[in-house]
Amino acid sequence: MKKVKKVILINGLARSGKDTTAKIMQEELIKQGHSVKVLAFADKLKDMVCEMFNISRDELDDYKNTKVDIGVEDFYERGCYIDLTDFRTFLDVFGNKIAKTLGGESVWADIVLNNIQNSEEEYFIVPDFRFFIEYDVFHIHNYDWYDTNADYFGNINLEETPFNITTVQVQRDVPKLDLESAKALDDFMFEYTLDNNSDLTSLQGNIKELLGKILQENKENKRI
Repeated sequence: MKKVKKVILINGLARSGKDTTAKIMQEELIKQGHSVKVLAFADKLKDMVCEMFNISRDELDDYKNTKVDIGVEDFYERGCYIDLTDFRTFLDVFGNKIAKTLGGESVWADIVLNNIQNSEEEYFIVPDFRFFIEYDVFHIHNYDWYDTNADYFGNINLEETPFNITTVQVQRDVPKLDLESAKALDDFMFEYTLDNNSDLTSLQGNIKELLGKILQENKENKRI
């Protein structure tokens, strides 16, 4: 029997520590002998924006986190530089209104789903879970899987396995941005919450404790 592919979807406000959490989770799971891959729904979007502005991913992340403005030079008409928006807002609008209009609501989630399907790792950590559709894509996949692999009596073809999905919200006292991506999951019921209002050592301890709970649940439910 193949091992179940386990997907951990991490949510949290901007600057709450989602990427740091994913990195620590990855390191801890590897220590315990598991294979792990970190992916993001926004990876492809960020690659496109980097190509558009001819900047690196590190530069984009820095511009996004420090609210660097995007603008145009209009010295002939107004004699000044005109700010149009900032990189975080541009990513939100381009990714959620423009790209999804062209490629469908699940365009970014479908890319991640396909990546996981074609990867051999056991655990997949996604640290930018922001919309219901990103969760639904995996559940729809599982529904279709059972429809294909279960016979009339409910027996399952154990040569293939669906996904096991775990949701985690990182909680930190930081300002909430007025963006669609920051508000879309306000009513979502997360399986686990992770406090990140102290120092790095405390966060590492909280993550280790959380992973212990997740691994125990997987074992009890035979999600091996």
